[in-house]
Amino acid sequence: MDHYIIALLEKEHWTEEDRQRVMHYLATSDRSELQQHLLRRFRETAGQQQPGENAKALLQQIHSRLQPVTPASPRFRYRKLIIASTAAAAALLAVVVMTAPHLSLKNKKTTTPATLMASRFGEDVAPGSNKATLTLGNGKTVVLEEAKDGAIAAGDEKIHKTKDELVYNHDGQSTAMNTLQTPKGGQYQVVLSDGTKVWLNAASTLTYPAAFGGNSRTVTLSGEAYFEVAANPNLPFFVNTAGEQVQVLGTSFNVKAYTEEKRHTTTLITGSVKVARAEKAVILQPGEQTVYTKASGRLQASGGDPARAIAWKNGQFAFKNDDLKDVMQTISRWYDTDVQYDETLDISAIHVTGFMRRQANLSSTLEILELTAGVHFKVQGRTISVTR
Repeated sequence: MDHYIIALLEKEHWTEEDRQRVMHYLATSDRSELQQHLLRRFRETAGQQQPGENAKALLQQIHSRLQPVTPASPRFRYRKLIIASTAAAAALLAVVVMTAPHLSLKNKKTTTPATLMASRFGEDVAPGSNKATLTLGNGKTVVLEEAKDGAIAAGDEKIHKTKDELVYNHDGQSTAMNTLQTPKGGQYQVVLSDGTKVWLNAASTLTYPAAFGGNSRTVTLSGEAYFEVAANPNLPFFVNTAGEQVQVLGTSFNVKAYTEEKRHTTTLITGSVKVARAEKAVILQPGEQTVYTKASGRLQASGGDPARAIAWKNGQFAFKNDDLKDVMQTISRWYDTDVQYDETLDISAIHVTGFMRRQANLSSTLEILELTAGVHFKVQGRTISVTR
């Protein structure tokens, strides 16, 4: 297949069948011969252009090839990362085409060690993985990645661990509060006693009862999580964060509320939610989001990007004109690293658009960022240095 794709890239014009094959290949392939071919071609041309011109030049080269014969109507899909317009798709694919082997819509681990990249950046760091700590109602702590599958000894709390997921028994009676906490470089899943599924991102904390009681279901979140709430119109579901409260009946949505970030966002995927802050409440429809700005205390509703909001859950990084500092904060959180910037670097003027696989080694991710952001990286231990 690699040889076929390489031959396709040499063609001046693509048929619709050619375009579909390339799109499918980019969405499903890992590291391969194509990686070396694409990166070699990129480096041969990159030296002839200014860093800021690279994406534009690549866009011009591939736009006509990726343009559908008959433009398709945009469709809203939640399980795959998509772009709403052909122009935007081509812009992102300027990144995708040149780095295809790093990208995948399937969350699977790379099989090739990044030794070459390690020698370039200094050191390499493996991607994050499924790991978390569970604190039970009696204060006992369980390191989940070290615990065996099966029932967790927890008194009246009925909890079962299977692979990389916690499942609470729906007929449990204990309302003791449990806390699931992921470190930097970790993620985890939990099925609450009512059947609600929660995916917890890196450096996040979720506190909830082992079994819900009373006339509502309430959890508390710090960090980021994706929720698929079990429908029960008689028991509204509440997610409390440091600045907001999200109320739902039965729906799926993403909440991003890291304490170190300037903004909190709630993005609705399906159903309906009400996001409240002080005296203001906003009701969202699918595809919309709220943005809570901590400095001003202001809560606003806007058009969201659900596919980008939940990309992390599907094993991807997704950026759209994001500040380099915000991008590196996301990278740092997943790879459990610190970031240092050269004092002469104006990071507020650098923006990144593109998507990458979260299961790639740090070196692979940094190479993509170098090609798109026009900066350079060096890794020493778990510290990433960013320079021009």
